[in-house]
Amino acid sequence: MTDMMVDSATTISSPADLAALQEQLAAAAEGRRRVLVCSTGCLAIGARDVEATFRSEVAAAGLIGEVDVVQTGCHGLCAMAPVAVIEPYDIVYGRNRVKYIPDVISQTVMNGDIIRRFCYGRDAEMAHVDDIPFYAHQTKRVLRNVGRVDPQKIDDAIQRGVYGAAGKALTTMEPDEVVGEVKASALRGRGGGGFPAGLKWEIRSWTAPCSRATRTAFWKA
Repeated sequence: MTDMMVDSATTISSPADLAALQEQLAAAAEGRRRVLVCSTGCLAIGARDVEATFRSEVAAAGLIGEVDVVQTGCHGLCAMAPVAVIEPYDIVYGRNRVKYIPDVISQTVMNGDIIRRFCYGRDAEMAHVDDIPFYAHQTKRVLRNVGRVDPQKIDDAIQRGVYGAAGKALTTMEPDEVVGEVKASALRGRGGGGFPAGLKWEIRSWTAPCSRATRTAFWKA
């Protein structure tokens, strides 16, 4: 989506409001052509120039408003950096170089045609996300939206349902129920110690019990 549908005038008062907005945004995004360029580790091998060239080539082809070029988090396939995913076809290209971008725009972005030399193993049979062995044995849960969401547009996050749990917790659950959910999930810190997040939240409730009248949100990044 090129224009924000969610702004300061948007009011979300309930999970039902959030669900309705998600449905609206998902419908608007369906079939949208997007080039998702990894903009984390891939920056070390030229992703910034690749992204800039995608943008300039989209403009030169008169496709502004029809094709979005998006900076995203890591796609995970660092051995093929810089990586880009072409939606709605779910085609994964690696080793992207500035000089090849016009071909990618004209053949893949516009027509969905596969360019074999950019595919995993240079094999057209492994052009799509679900066909690549690297991804085949992975089941992403917490990180399932990494590489798919535009971090500069809250619309992208909402249309993928990422605030659904927060809406439920803030409107229909008691504090101890929220802590119980986090404990049951076995979610742990990623800083090396692997401390259980649910236990950390529970300890916080011992030191400063809260109720529906007091909302406390805290994160550890």
